[in-house]
Amino acid sequence: MKTISKLSILLIIISAVVLSSCNFENEKGRETSEMEEERAEKRDELLARYENLKNEIDARIAEIDRRMEGATAEAREKLEDAREELLNERSELEEAMDDLREASNDTWDDVSTAAENTYASVRDGFQRTIQDIEQWFE
Repeated sequence: MKTISKLSILLIIISAVVLSSCNFENEKGRETSEMEEERAEKRDELLARYENLKNEIDARIAEIDRRMEGATAEAREKLEDAREELLNERSELEEAMDDLREASNDTWDDVSTAAENTYASVRDGFQRTIQDIEQWFE
């Protein structure tokens, strides 16, 4: 009888350990899923912001193209340089956007930080270029 009692207790303990392990794995899976959801939301938010800046750059490139039509040789040269700078900024932004789209859970922190730095750099460069253009045509 003692053996059956010890065996029953052992089975209960093993069952409790197995059930708690299953519960832990379930919680871990839920946390991972929530983290992936948060990462996807953050990625979409960043991509939308980057897309807006890209559209602003495209609009300024189109404006430069219009201004070059009637510009003097000196103004045309400055505008071409500004256009080239904006195209470079746009390329950097698109590369950061691609990196964000391709980031895995393991690389997300590094990629999103690098993309944020690129965004800030592109935004600042874009604003400087626009200020230069406005000064040239005052």
